Amino acid sequence: MAFIGIGEKKKTEDKSIFDANKKQTFYDTTRFIKNLSKENPLLIFLDDLQWVDRATLDILIYMLGKLEGFPVLFIGTYRPEDVSSKHHLIDMKHRLTIENRIKTIDLNPLDLENTEDTVKSLLNDDNIQEQFIELIHKKTEGNPLFIKESIKQMVDEGIIDIEKNKYPKKEEDIVASELVNNVIERRLKRFDDETKKIMEIGSIIGGSIPYDLLLETSKMDEIELLDHVDLLIEEQFWEEDSKDELFYFSHNLIEKTVYNQIRDMKKKLIHKKIADNIKNIYSYKIEELYPNLARHYEGGKDYSNALDYYLKAGEKAEEVYANEDAIEMYEKALDLSERTKGKKIDRIDILENLSRAYSLLGKYKKSREYLNDAMEIDHIDKEKKAKLYSKIGNIWTKEGEYEKSLKEIKKGLELIDDDTKSKADLLSMKGWVSIRHSEYEQAKDIFKEEMQIAEKIDDRESISQAYHNLGTAYNFLKEFENSEKHLKKAKELRSSEKEIEDKAKTLNNLGVLYENINIDKTLEYYQKSLEKAEKIGNIHLSIGLLSNIGRVYYHKAEFDKAIENLNDSLEIRKRIGDKYGISLSYVNLGLVYTDKGKFDKAEEYHERSLAIVDQMGESYCKAINLRSLGKIYELKGDQEKSYDYYQKSLQCSKEGGNKAQTSLNYSYISEYYLKSGNIQKSKEMAEKSLTLSKEIKTIKENAIAYGILGRIYNRKGNVEKAIDYLEKAKKKLMKSGFDLDLAKIHLYLGKIYGIKDEEISNKYLNEAKSTFEKSKMKPWLKMINKNNN
Repeated sequence: MAFIGIGEKKKTEDKSIFDANKKQTFYDTTRFIKNLSKENPLLIFLDDLQWVDRATLDILIYMLGKLEGFPVLFIGTYRPEDVSSKHHLIDMKHRLTIENRIKTIDLNPLDLENTEDTVKSLLNDDNIQEQFIELIHKKTEGNPLFIKESIKQMVDEGIIDIEKNKYPKKEEDIVASELVNNVIERRLKRFDDETKKIMEIGSIIGGSIPYDLLLETSKMDEIELLDHVDLLIEEQFWEEDSKDELFYFSHNLIEKTVYNQIRDMKKKLIHKKIADNIKNIYSYKIEELYPNLARHYEGGKDYSNALDYYLKAGEKAEEVYANEDAIEMYEKALDLSERTKGKKIDRIDILENLSRAYSLLGKYKKSREYLNDAMEIDHIDKEKKAKLYSKIGNIWTKEGEYEKSLKEIKKGLELIDDDTKSKADLLSMKGWVSIRHSEYEQAKDIFKEEMQIAEKIDDRESISQAYHNLGTAYNFLKEFENSEKHLKKAKELRSSEKEIEDKAKTLNNLGVLYENINIDKTLEYYQKSLEKAEKIGNIHLSIGLLSNIGRVYYHKAEFDKAIENLNDSLEIRKRIGDKYGISLSYVNLGLVYTDKGKFDKAEEYHERSLAIVDQMGESYCKAINLRSLGKIYELKGDQEKSYDYYQKSLQCSKEGGNKAQTSLNYSYISEYYLKSGNIQKSKEMAEKSLTLSKEIKTIKENAIAYGILGRIYNRKGNVEKAIDYLEKAKKKLMKSGFDLDLAKIHLYLGKIYGIKDEEISNKYLNEAKSTFEKSKMKPWLKMINKNNN
């Protein structure tokens, strides 16, 4: 007993000495800081307070009380995820908050921009791949510690090699460092087995964790489950969406660490259990959950069910035009199709689905690869093979590779003897190659053959396509009534939601048709078509419409809008390798910059377009390029070079059978002769243009012919007839909405009326000037100013 007594007394004495020493240390440290702060304000930074011990907190609390009124600021940082709710730091923070002696600032995770700055700083490299920045941000969720440690480990392991520009390409390739894993695993040790079980189920459910699914899978008493969930939320492992009764892991690395610690056999059983529970609980919205079901059946090694649900998920994604999601589902289905022994599944269908989705995204090379893979499958029948040839040809056509397209189409046609849908599809593709080669009569004949087969087999889809194709061919042949009749019939037939892509194409072609008649109606059709194209995610169609809309804004003399739409289309076309589309964007940009007086830029665009269409053997675009280059040289004062280009354009448009282009070329050559003083030859060319434009019923070409004839009669001294012809041109252009050409007619009317009526002259000149100034059309403003002088 005495021994115990002596021991207790000694212990008490030691404690007294310790307390005295501690107080002296507190006092000395505080006095030292006070003296320092008298010289200059003092900032004391305390990092990693999550590791702080009780003694350090005691001295901190002591100093905060004694330093009141002194210019001293303490800043402390800690990681909430490493501090439990019972940590003494939390007690101190709570107490000081009540006493209003501290201010808490929550530091949010780094956003993508700050993550980029951090990674560049860590690697001392400003040229880091954007894709890698996005991956590291997604993986670490902007946690600076995780970013730093992951980068360090990947450099050490050679996963990142700056000199070789080597970076991870996929999220799963991003390594979480050992330090990060150790931090997470240390925190997991706080929980008992039942709480860990809930976390395991949550990690296998993945992402958002519905409460009812968690309850059903855990088979736990509801109150007991909520106690475990509350603890996980309190310890900042989980977050809650109380409105939708969902839970989430506070960081995806925690979720993955928990998941990776579960034994494979256990994972398999829980995945299967979750899949079955999803079907039972959410039968009312099961279609929305096809991807979840597929993933859990795959995790449960039930590959047959997983394959079925991946295919259903892909089809559902296609229905809502989520093409990237569809690709992900179909690629998983394709992978599983090799693992499902004895299950009857058509791999060709999956490959075709993947090809279609990639084509909609403008990824043509990938789209072709899947179709070529389908060709390699054994026991493929002739009809199926012909269908694949048609699809490969279609993709080559989209890329502007018409000879390659024709080669595939011929292979397909050689396989088919009977009249079938596949034969109609192949003829459709063959006709479009003829259109791209400006062989419009030949295209019309091919499309008529397609129509005969479509009607014979009574296939609604094929019939609507044949109407669409014939309407397009008639438009190129300038048979507008026939074109309108056929395109409107195609639009009428394409009424179902599944035909939205085809309907968008017909709306686009109706827009092209009305571009010869009413430019405002054209814009309306293009915008309706673009809305549908964007809805289904069809990149190829969308960029074509952006280009078309840009051209409409050019005709309406709204050059800023024209350039914006044309540049948007050009950027995407370059990315996806659409050669013909690139040439169209170039030619339209060239037209805009010509009228703006930026001749060098315009010439560059036309030369680029010309190089592409020469290689392709296309005449429609070529004729426009040659004529516009002629106009550039005319405006620059080189009349002879201008004439050479006009003659080349005329020859090209005649060879291509494009009467509208031929009519315009006659007008431009007429203007050359007018400026050269050869009035008779000028009148001859203008009358040819007028006759041809009346024959094909094109308003713009007709108005331009009337305009040039008006100027010819003015030169001959017949002012009344000159005004009459120019007024006819004005009336046609006002009705059709071609504001750019209307402004030019106003200019010429203003010049002629200057002889007769100054007031009317000024009215026309001011209207022209308003349009020219709005679009900064320097050559035309120069003409007005010259007239005024």
